[in-house]
Amino acid sequence: MTAMSNRLVKSGNYPIFTKIVMEAGQPNLSRDDQFRYGLQRVLDCIAAALP
Repeated sequence: MTAMSNRLVKSGNYPIFTKIVMEAGQPNLSRDDQFRYGLQRVLDCIAAALP
């Protein structure tokens, strides 16, 4: 993790970013798990944009 990423994670102001960074280290996901993981990220972003 870079110094900038570290600061963003430690600030606590970016929970979605933190979740992505922390989960990015998950190795060897199956194709189905990769799809579900990516879909969840997209849905999280959409949900965050809704009023």
